[in-house]
Amino acid sequence: MPVKPYNAARPTNYDQLVNQLELEWRTPDPAAPEPVILEERNPKGEVVHVYVVWSDWGHLGREHRGEVIMDAAERVKTPADLLKITIAMGLTPDEADRFGIKWR
Repeated sequence: MPVKPYNAARPTNYDQLVNQLELEWRTPDPAAPEPVILEERNPKGEVVHVYVVWSDWGHLGREHRGEVIMDAAERVKTPADLLKITIAMGLTPDEADRFGIKWR
């Protein structure tokens, strides 16, 4: 099977979502209902999975949600910590509930 280039078009509000998520990650607002950032740690205490529950990206595909999370994580995590993240999953509240993720 050939290897072909793929250039996914980013949504127009992509940068805005990255900026909002970065801000929430740096300075969490306990009064804000969303986004909810869940960091799952391994036995060593390192963040390896990141789940973000957020209504604002219901219109985005899963690949873009993961990119938003990783782009924001790149701004708030060290390069070594960033490389330890193996899952970056963005979910709407309904999706998180269906997956059984306790986020509320």
